[in-house]
Amino acid sequence: KFQIRPDENFFMRGSCFARGLESALANRKFAILSKSSVFDRWTITAGGSALGATNKYNLASIRNEMAWAFGEESFADNALVQLSDDLFYDPHMTPVFAPAPLDEVRAKRQAMTDLVRQARNADVVVVTLGLVEVWKDTQVELVTNSTPNPLALRKMPERFQFGRLDYSANLALLEETYQLLSRHAKPGFRMLVTVSPVPLEATFTGRD
Repeated sequence: KFQIRPDENFFMRGSCFARGLESALANRKFAILSKSSVFDRWTITAGGSALGATNKYNLASIRNEMAWAFGEESFADNALVQLSDDLFYDPHMTPVFAPAPLDEVRAKRQAMTDLVRQARNADVVVVTLGLVEVWKDTQVELVTNSTPNPLALRKMPERFQFGRLDYSANLALLEETYQLLSRHAKPGFRMLVTVSPVPLEATFTGRD
């Protein structure tokens, strides 16, 4: 248990519940390093919102973004998926972005990396646990942030593999995330883990 102070910096990572926490604390004049309008300049898919641009839906995705942002791993260019001659898709971003030209997809990727790097300056990092149902891109052996783009699944069904993260896998990812922050964040930072109150409305498994 710990207390928070009005002069501390906060960084949230996770699903839409993390966005709700950002807004709630920002409205109370707390400094929120993860709340950004950087993605507002790009077109959002119908029914989407720029607010969802920073959502991370599973712990593997959260852990990967921090490893890329802190320079411990490099984002491979072949992790981007080419859907046509001039359209590409980043399965490690969120579905609010439609496929776009390569330069635009790379610019969003850099914006995400720059934003996640702000976690280094946080006094409190809040991680919201998300889904355990995940998809892996077998070409780069990375768990994607969300269900792959339908066109990508149709064109490359062998590239994406569905699976579930069990308790031990999630615990390991949470510990890796904490260790990444311990190496790169402010000395004495604290991490708060939350769960989302949003229920699971659909599943690929037929299991509860």
